[in-house]
Amino acid sequence: MAQTAEQKAKIQALLAKLHSKKAISPASLEQATADVAKADSIDLSNIIGNKTLDDEAAAEAVENVLEAAYGTPPSAAEQPGPPNISQPEQEPEQPASPEQNIVLQRKVVGVARDDITLNAKQQEACDRIARGEDVVILGRAGTGKTTSMRSCIRALINSGRIPPIGIDQGTKYLQEGLPGVAIVSFTNKATNNIRHAMPDDVKAHTITIHKLLEFGPVYYLDEDSGKNTMRFEPSRNRYNPLPSCLRAIGFEEGSMIGCDLHAMLDAALPHKCQRIYLGDIRQLPPVFDTAILGFKMLELPVIELTEVYRQALLSPILRCALTLDDGRVEEFQPGKAETYTTEDGRKRKRWPGLEKWNVSTEHGSLRIQPWQEQVHPERAINNMALFFKMAWERGEYDPMEDIILCPHGAEYGGKSGNYLVSAANINKKIANFLGRARNAEVCEIIAGFNKHYFAVGDRVLYQKEDAVITKITHNGTYLGKSPEPKSVYLDRWGNLEGGKSAPIGDILADLTEESIEDVDALLDSIGSGVEDRVNQSSHIIDLYIPSLDVTETISTAKEVNDLLFAYALTVHKSQGSEYDRVFCVFHETHKTQLTRELVYTAFTRAKKYLHVFCPADALARACKNQAIKGNTLEEKALFFKGKFDSKAADKELFEMQQTKIDQCKLAVQTRIDVCIDKLKAAYPNQRFDLEVQTLYMDVGNCAAVAQSTNGTKAFLKISPTYLRADMDDMLFYTIPHELAHLYCHRWFGQTAHDHGPEWKELDAAMDGNGQQYHTLGQAAVLRTEQRNQGA
Repeated sequence: MAQTAEQKAKIQALLAKLHSKKAISPASLEQATADVAKADSIDLSNIIGNKTLDDEAAAEAVENVLEAAYGTPPSAAEQPGPPNISQPEQEPEQPASPEQNIVLQRKVVGVARDDITLNAKQQEACDRIARGEDVVILGRAGTGKTTSMRSCIRALINSGRIPPIGIDQGTKYLQEGLPGVAIVSFTNKATNNIRHAMPDDVKAHTITIHKLLEFGPVYYLDEDSGKNTMRFEPSRNRYNPLPSCLRAIGFEEGSMIGCDLHAMLDAALPHKCQRIYLGDIRQLPPVFDTAILGFKMLELPVIELTEVYRQALLSPILRCALTLDDGRVEEFQPGKAETYTTEDGRKRKRWPGLEKWNVSTEHGSLRIQPWQEQVHPERAINNMALFFKMAWERGEYDPMEDIILCPHGAEYGGKSGNYLVSAANINKKIANFLGRARNAEVCEIIAGFNKHYFAVGDRVLYQKEDAVITKITHNGTYLGKSPEPKSVYLDRWGNLEGGKSAPIGDILADLTEESIEDVDALLDSIGSGVEDRVNQSSHIIDLYIPSLDVTETISTAKEVNDLLFAYALTVHKSQGSEYDRVFCVFHETHKTQLTRELVYTAFTRAKKYLHVFCPADALARACKNQAIKGNTLEEKALFFKGKFDSKAADKELFEMQQTKIDQCKLAVQTRIDVCIDKLKAAYPNQRFDLEVQTLYMDVGNCAAVAQSTNGTKAFLKISPTYLRADMDDMLFYTIPHELAHLYCHRWFGQTAHDHGPEWKELDAAMDGNGQQYHTLGQAAVLRTEQRNQGA
């Protein structure tokens, strides 16, 4: 499997490049992805699609298939998490190592009780599912969707309709002896959250769709480019279906699952398999595709859960989220600003239309705090950093438990690489002031072309799981440039405070420690491949993952480049998670990203406390701006019907175009065979050992290009643009022209001129016209196509 390891390394390199993009303008990202894919012969079009994506979205899609294909690294021995560092100036009773001062409390997520009384709609869902019906269960935040899924799965198993996975019928992720039911979703966070609520005998089968389909690398020869190419594709398909004893599948967070991925699952399930779709149609749609949930609303019985739990509408957070989801724009109109004087004498503005939402009760707290004026993104980030620092010092913000949500993820964006109000920039500010407060030694970690600045105690996101760095050591197998020594004066941008450096004694001690580690690592790495050592980062990082109660160790450049600070996340990344306290940071530059679905999704992540920073008119604008049109379920169904009709038309057009392309390629191959037969008849004593491979690509303004090698292999590059424009000319004149070049070179070698007597003789033998130059400018071809289409 050496080739698999090599291709895996290339995919990891692609992810590193996606994560390292400073400016994520659509054009630059698309070009970067295309360049890496082209250079490494990896086709990711079936994973990330043809749409323009941001780096986070592209990486998310590739990471999902990577994990399904290769699995997660083996965990180190389980060990308990260390004590809390989340509050400032808390000295331990006795000296302790930095890693002993870290804790993230392991949380119990989900509803894992069987003594809950179901309401009428929930009971209807259970009854239908127990009878074997396919259903769609929809509900807004707080309507008991997770409770319904648990109860429905338990009722289904108790009905006797679900056999166990039989002997020799288990798969990579479906275990023999467990019930033949699976709960799947698009993200790890969604599956982790609902797994805890599922019956014990179903927990192991609560996985991502990519794992169920066993995505893995598939190698093939690309006809158009001639390169050996790898694609990630599902190992489970119509030719290798999932076991027939898998009788039911529940789709968690169905609004995040795209139609194309769902079609792959359909292909792997030729047998009858009950489907249960659970979701909130009002949340953010999938990044790459249209949500399958909307289309299933048109096909299957829909049970809408309308009774809001979580103590009903006593929660001001939930009441605000549902009001926004209802499209009641008037409730978010800020009104005319009023000026007032604070206790310390400062003039401030407030907006009465938003002030009414600022409520704090035993059922939750909500505060909407508009920006006082339009501020530059860099100033906005500095203001936010100061706010969170002061809130942390007052004990009103816990950086290890609370979350900050923002529409943007990267540091820079736009064609000119503008500084963004983003999760990445907020993260660095918070990591910096927290590190300063605990006197953390910041390490410069080199990973490929990127430099990162992490310290022990940092909260990070590792494989979509919250984690904390417990140890950073030098990597003796790293071969690149030496990083800066670790220092308490080093900030999270790589700058030394006031030009200071670590004391010489600390540097010498650090070097001595690293030298010992270098020797040990070098001894351990003897026998490792050169490529493995080249892909190493400058440091080894130990991570404690509280939700799994395990410690992971990472050392490769790809793993380190994937590591993100986790104090702030994008709203997309937060889907499927809940937090006691949520801070939303919306800025004027986010106005195109602020949709009703994004704000609703962000608000419903908060359980007890929600603090929103936004322009005064941002919520009203977001309330008007819908990604999924319609307010009622019926209106949203009509929106998806239009999408469905459009998707069907696009599919029909694509199939027609593909049929035409296939017919053209067949005609080309037939003409090549006829021409070679003519040559054989005319030159029976010549050798015909040339293997001609046809590639379809535009090469300048040439109709076709012949490319010979010193052996028996040759390439005939056909311009698809020209082929569509004038197929007869291509078949009867261009192909003989180029084949004459190939056989002239094979038989007469370098002595034959390009369009000399030998070439003319061979061209004539194949009924060519003997023209020396055979081109038609692509612009002219395209104009011809447009005229033909307009005719």
